[in-house]
Amino acid sequence: MKTLLLALLITPSFCTFSQQTYVPDDNFEAFLEGSGLGNGIPNDDSVTTSNVSGLADLIVGSLGIAVITGIEDFTSVTLVIFDGNPITSADFSQNDSLEYVGMSNCALTSINVSQNVLLKTLLCSNNSLASIDVSACPLLEVLNCDGNSLNALDVTQNPELVQLSLNINQVGSIDVTQNTALTELNCVQAGLTLLDVTQNTLLISLDCRSNSLTDLDVSQNVALETFFCRANSLTSLDVSANPNLNNFNCSVNDLYCLNADNSNDFENPLAPGTYLFVSFGNSNLTCAEVSFPTVANSSYIADVGTTFNADCLPPMPDSSVTQSGTLLTADLGSAMYQWVDCDNNNDPIPGATSQSFTPTTTGSYAVEITIANACGITNTNTSDCFLVDYTGIEELLNTEKELVKIIDLTGRETAFTTNTPLIFMYSD
Repeated sequence: MKTLLLALLITPSFCTFSQQTYVPDDNFEAFLEGSGLGNGIPNDDSVTTSNVSGLADLIVGSLGIAVITGIEDFTSVTLVIFDGNPITSADFSQNDSLEYVGMSNCALTSINVSQNVLLKTLLCSNNSLASIDVSACPLLEVLNCDGNSLNALDVTQNPELVQLSLNINQVGSIDVTQNTALTELNCVQAGLTLLDVTQNTLLISLDCRSNSLTDLDVSQNVALETFFCRANSLTSLDVSANPNLNNFNCSVNDLYCLNADNSNDFENPLAPGTYLFVSFGNSNLTCAEVSFPTVANSSYIADVGTTFNADCLPPMPDSSVTQSGTLLTADLGSAMYQWVDCDNNNDPIPGATSQSFTPTTTGSYAVEITIANACGITNTNTSDCFLVDYTGIEELLNTEKELVKIIDLTGRETAFTTNTPLIFMYSD
């Protein structure tokens, strides 16, 4: 009887307790209690699970929270922001509904979003992350991981990515060839030596300043409006295929060649009369091609030695030729040569590509002389035609012939005899 009574007294007491979620961080618990999500008991390291399991948005900024244990029971949360808290580790693998994560300016060394297939936005800038795995987030649209310690980043499994920012890391390279929806790419001071954006045809803004790029092809980025590539090692750059580009900075490179003839004057739409074109710090850039040279020479920011022109053709090469008998020599050295037959519509003579040329038959000859500047732009000039005449004895001396017979002065055929006047007959 006593045993039964005890059971009756104990059993109802279990029914009065709700399931609790363990929240060991006092600041996190205090926030939840103050938001009406706790269990009404301060500093007991617990909150009522049913109060947090249905929560959609969790925004907790700069409250000194260091541990977010308990977040696993926020099973319906779609948006989480913990910006400015000294959190070192964040595991969101149990938050299946999560679409937005804000963990900027924390102290993260690890973050787990490996199960968040619905995640669209991940902001985790200014932390100490050495790696981020977003391969299981196919819907990811925005990723900002600026100011971390990343030495690699794989976004090849994120085809919906629209904005990517990885400034101030040391990733070395980033493969964005699969991110065809990308409109904004920021990779300032990311340790890049290579960057291929040829597949990102929707790209509007590209900022790749302070890297080690030696080559960059933006010819396919026809939507590009803003392009900053300051402080790299570029020697040649062509933005002529970017008609919407009106905010451009290519300063502090090693440019010899710059083609900015894109039918745009780079006028600042927010400040008419000012221009967003900067190319200073390229001492080898003597000429740059633009669509509006007058505006450029008066308003663009460039080195004193840089002039802006509609084209940057090298000067017309000297086409003078010196003739010495049958030998023709172009006076200009260090050029490309092609000798031509003036009597045959200036047809090129096969193999005649040296500075000097000796024709084998009588005719008129000229040379096409081509020079190229450091950008590979060429200019060609053709010399006058020069007559080379092999008629008479000079033609006999310079024509291959076969000995037919030898005759003496009486006309009789004879064999060769020394110290005897003979006539040699050739076919030629």
